[in-house]
Amino acid sequence: LLGHLIWSRRGAAHVLAALASTMVPLFPSLPLAARSRVLFPFIVLVLAHDVLAFVPPPASHLLDATLSDSATIISNFPGRGSGRQRSKQILDTIPSEIGKLGARTNRRSALASSDDDQSSDSIQAAQAKLAVTGVTLKLAFDSSPNCWGIADLSATKSERFTSPQSLDMVHRLRAGSDCVLVGKGTVVADDCTLTVRRGYETTVLEATGRDQPTRVVLDSHLELVRDHVNKSCSTSYKLLEDGLPVIIYHLGTTNDVGEDIEAFLRNRPAITLVDASKLLEPKPESDSDETVLIQGGSLLTVSVPAKPSVQSIAPLLVVQDLHTRGIHHIMVEGGAATALSFLRAGVVDRAIIVKASVQFQEPLDSNIDEGVLTKEGGLQMLGTSDDGDSDKFGGDCLQYWVRGDGDEGWPAEVLADWP
Repeated sequence: LLGHLIWSRRGAAHVLAALASTMVPLFPSLPLAARSRVLFPFIVLVLAHDVLAFVPPPASHLLDATLSDSATIISNFPGRGSGRQRSKQILDTIPSEIGKLGARTNRRSALASSDDDQSSDSIQAAQAKLAVTGVTLKLAFDSSPNCWGIADLSATKSERFTSPQSLDMVHRLRAGSDCVLVGKGTVVADDCTLTVRRGYETTVLEATGRDQPTRVVLDSHLELVRDHVNKSCSTSYKLLEDGLPVIIYHLGTTNDVGEDIEAFLRNRPAITLVDASKLLEPKPESDSDETVLIQGGSLLTVSVPAKPSVQSIAPLLVVQDLHTRGIHHIMVEGGAATALSFLRAGVVDRAIIVKASVQFQEPLDSNIDEGVLTKEGGLQMLGTSDDGDSDKFGGDCLQYWVRGDGDEGWPAEVLADWP
């Protein structure tokens, strides 16, 4: 099986790495009779990969997408453990994951061979959504003349202030992204799920064979999980309980996690904690130490480079780590502090700025404006939605920004056509 993965075609190394890193620590914990049953899904994944090789062009993006799915399934299997309970958890996971992969493979094959049912323009549009990479920033502001306001301090609770058409755009952007990234404050303020809704889960996700995007939260001190577990907040956070993938980057240590959080995550394999202070460039082995991470609800002991303590989560390292997890199009959705850190780190490739028609009574200054986007973010504005149909977004004006000297980085010829 390993030889086949190496020999078959480009991209197989991604699956091989995930397979090796998962199976090596996993096998000793399984009863002998269960080992062949665990190998079965990997054989199915390889067969699905080979079947797609016979799909008519354009097959390249289909193969890449299936390899990414395979690696995700393998990597998300529960890690090191012992006893019948761990074995049962692994074996119970296999049928549903293989079923999901089969459904996505069928949809992708249908998409690639649907010349009789769809126009070539529709197929190309669907493929374009799969092909977008990099970091896309989306932020919404009011129309205050003196600052770009992100909230109304006079309001008693946080409410949406953009038009329904702008909200549709946000869900289309989520549907075309591998993950949606926010800071802890956004989750606390809105108790958001960050999922694709408003019908686009059917018209975009199912049509292109995509899953809901992974939710990524930057929470330096693990306050979200800690408050949720200890019930110290008035409401439970939905994205910690809906069973969809969540990655939380923090700056804690093993002692900070605690037994209560370990117990909470043990039954929630969709939640992954990543210590961002360990995301470093490789160093000599003598400069490494041992640490324990919680990933997919499991405890993993790994060797990581030693490093002095850091005060904030580095956006560049987060982007690089997400790429290793098969996440290549990152949508940054807020809040303002998180957006500002990504702009200053120089990792934002494009931005969609929504200027709503609403004007706040007491606007909370975001500390972001055109100067920040240009000088600190290295972006330039290509145009606005008012350049075409001014009513397309229900009175809101959308600004389109991109890194570089031209519009090569925008995924569509007409700005408002993407997402």
